[in-house]
Amino acid sequence: MPTFVRRSPRQCPVLVTRRLRQVLPASEDGQPREGVFADFLDNRLVVLLGEPGLDKTTEFKRAAAGEADAEVMPVGRFLSRPASAMQGRTLYLDGLDEHRARTGGGRSVMDHILGKLEELGIPKVRLSCRTADWYGGSDTRMLSQLGREPVVLELLPLRFEDAVFIAAARLDDAGARAFIAGARARNLDPWLLNPELLGLLLEAHGGDGGWPATRTALFESARAQLLTELNDEHAEMVGDSVSDPALSAAADWLSAVALLANRMGFALHPNQADAEFTAIQSLGGDVPALSAAARRRPFSPVEGRRVVPRHDVGAEISIWADFALSHGVQVARRDTGMPKPVMMLITLQATLASVFCRGRDRAWRLRPISVL
Repeated sequence: MPTFVRRSPRQCPVLVTRRLRQVLPASEDGQPREGVFADFLDNRLVVLLGEPGLDKTTEFKRAAAGEADAEVMPVGRFLSRPASAMQGRTLYLDGLDEHRARTGGGRSVMDHILGKLEELGIPKVRLSCRTADWYGGSDTRMLSQLGREPVVLELLPLRFEDAVFIAAARLDDAGARAFIAGARARNLDPWLLNPELLGLLLEAHGGDGGWPATRTALFESARAQLLTELNDEHAEMVGDSVSDPALSAAADWLSAVALLANRMGFALHPNQADAEFTAIQSLGGDVPALSAAARRRPFSPVEGRRVVPRHDVGAEISIWADFALSHGVQVARRDTGMPKPVMMLITLQATLASVFCRGRDRAWRLRPISVL
């Protein structure tokens, strides 16, 4: 079942098949079930989760076109419409996360949704939400009050062959493959697998084979685009309360903490924190900026309202250390077997050299321990 991927007025619509993975209920054999949306439409209650930019709304519209008496609407519109206008419909309720962001309602939003669905006699319903803003077991238990456990699906990223196919709509076949190879050589694999980011990358590339001259320039451009909130509702939630410099500094700080404190990632709520996931609120400083940065695309959501840095340590170091490599300095990666304290010092050295323009030449002439 194909769906349209549209990310730019200049980008041709491209038909690709989107895959989904069933998260709940777990299968009896322990193997996650995968398929297209149509494979799951016999269930009365379906939740679609996905990262920002994976095009959940487009997938909703495509699926609704294949169901009788189906209607797609934002959660806020559903809650404000009279029940009589929706009787007998299969309801695709889009953007639970957006409504929570706009109203600040948190868990109470789900109470209102349940009340309206009960008023309608519990129709067939499909609900979409960003993974990081899905309240996990709490939301699942609340939906189960409707009489059945919801089927929770995860919209999977594009495949590399999908990225080639989409790029070929803008470039010729040879140009598309060269574009993909260039992006992968620059550690931009996650961009290729996200429709939103792939569209941005194609626009930046311009189809003429051009890439930024250095990895540093590429990293700065990529970071700026990753920190841009492309969803109006989420952008309005932050509004003017967090400046662009504060957001950028917060993302840098979280990445540094994850690397140097040996943390897997961050918990968006203190109740989800543990030894591997530090609560955003415990870091001090500008908590609103840290919270906003953690929800942007430099970080990927995982189960339980937690996020992890999108790139692994090796990829981050290879980007940050472009200056070091151009000066003949060898930067360690995780698989070198180097003692961890030494490797952390070299990581710190690479980080400081990438962040501070003044004095970076001197920093790279020092031994790692001298950087402290």
